Parts: sequence; structure tokens; C-alpha cells
Amino acid sequence: MRHLKFYFFFVALFIGSIGSIKAQHIEFGLEYGFSSYFGDLVPYSGSPSAVLNSNSFGYYGGIGNRYGTIFLNYTTTEIFGADREAADPGRKRRNLDFRSPIKEYGTTIEFNALSLFRKKYTAIQPLIITGFNIFKFNPQTKFNGEWIDLQPLGTEGQGSPQFPGKEKYSLTQISIPIGFGIKYDLNKSVWVGCGLKIRMTFTDYLDDVSGLYVNPDILESSNGPLAVELAFRTDEIDNNATYPSGVSRGNPAENDWYMTTYLSIGIRFRDDPTKPPKNRIRKHKTKCFRF
Repeated sequence: MRHLKFYFFFVALFIGSIGSIKAQHIEFGLEYGFSSYFGDLVPYSGSPSAVLNSNSFGYYGGIGNRYGTIFLNYTTTEIFGADREAADPGRKRRNLDFRSPIKEYGTTIEFNALSLFRKKYTAIQPLIITGFNIFKFNPQTKFNGEWIDLQPLGTEGQGSPQFPGKEKYSLTQISIPIGFGIKYDLNKSVWVGCGLKIRMTFTDYLDDVSGLYVNPDILESSNGPLAVELAFRTDEIDNNATYPSGVSRGNPAENDWYMTTYLSIGIRFRDDPTKPPKNRIRKHKTKCFRF
């Protein structure tokens, strides 16, 4: 909580600096890239799951100065994960998989690191990126040739009267982007860039996997047979596999996160501090004619 207070103080301080400097700009940009995910269904423990066909698209507009820009942004992407790609035999045997489309709305701040050393706009801008997002996601898995929504099923007993403290997780969550990038001004109005934005989330259910396998009889009576079928999928590759009630299904100690790497292009409408305001009236001194 203390870190969040410091974060919001930094955001407020940056926003305040925008209004205190006369030379400002309005900016619009587009970005295209690829997404990655880190959670319980990654190929290697401790590394993100990157899928090259998981495209991401971002659209944003904002206001700023030589210190950087604050944007309103909208991003769409999709993340994937599958135990069949895991290097660990135990995780491969678990045999779970998912995909989740993501729609993200929020505010992004780009801080130009060179502004600490230069008093004017710089053509090259190394960026430190942060912000605040609200995003919607929906984990799904493929079963009998169809994509099935997992959250309504409560595969870990969520929503069951047998587990009154275990509510179904919300599909609307908060994330904080942390990243870096670089922009280069092709001219006064057009720029190109690239970067990486990691989203720190506050949920462990981007992939619908977090806790324990619950008793299949209880799960079936409360949430239905499909919940049991999709909670435990080892039997699809091993006919002798037995349902591991009470055994860890995921790691609840670590929240999931996702990230995007991107290329971007945008336009900037910038004030020119060297030009006087249009409403400024130039004063002339009238001298008396001398003989």
C-alpha cells in the first residue's frame, strides 16, 4: 500500500508539471506489437510465455511537454499458455491450457529521461513508462473443438456453497504498466518509437489456475460435470490418472502478469516558445520631430 501511495504521488507530481510549463504539445499515436504472459502455464518456470501470433494494438492521445507525455490509451491483445509446451514433465502431465483476450483502458505516462539534462525538446527521447489501467480478460480453453469460458465454471470450487469464502474471480482487474522505450522525432510533427511495457496485475487468474484441486464429487454437485472435466485434464493423456484432490494445481503466492513489446508511430502538435502570442500588441514609442 505504501508503494501505491508513492506511485500516485509521482503521477500527480508529473501531471502538475505539465501545466506549469508553457511549451506544451498534444500527441496522438498508434502501436503494434506482440504480447507475452507470465503465470502458471508458461513453458519454463520463471520466464514469460511468448506467442508470436498474439498481436497487440494500441491507440492513444495525450498532452505533455519536454519532460514527457501523459496519455489516455486503449489496447487490445491476447495471451496464451499451455502445459504441453512445458519443459518440466510434471507440468506437462498436468495438461492444462488457456487463451484470454484482453481489452485495456487507462492512463500511460512516458517520462523523457534526457529532460533531466536538457532544457529543450530532444529528437531522441529515452522513456521511462508507467501508468494505471483497467482491463477486461476472459480465460478460455479448447474442449471438443470449442472454446469454453472457464470463469463461469469455477474450476477450483469458486461459487460453490461448499466453499463460502471462495467467490468467482472478477474479469475486470487493475494493472500498473512498468516499462521503457525510445522515441525518435523524424521531424517536428512525426515520431517513431519502440518499447516494452510489463503489466503488474493483482490477480492470479489470468489463466484460471491458482489453488488446489478440489474434491470432484463436491465440484460436480455444485458447479457441474464440465467444471470437473476441465479442472483435471491429465486423464486425456493418461487413462490411468486419478483425480488428485487437495493437491496443488497452481501457485497462489505469485500473481500473473502480461506484457507487450511494440513499434509505434505518432504525430505531435507542439507550441513554439520562440513565437509571441497572437494577441500580443507590439508597442511603438513615438518620437517628436526635431528641426
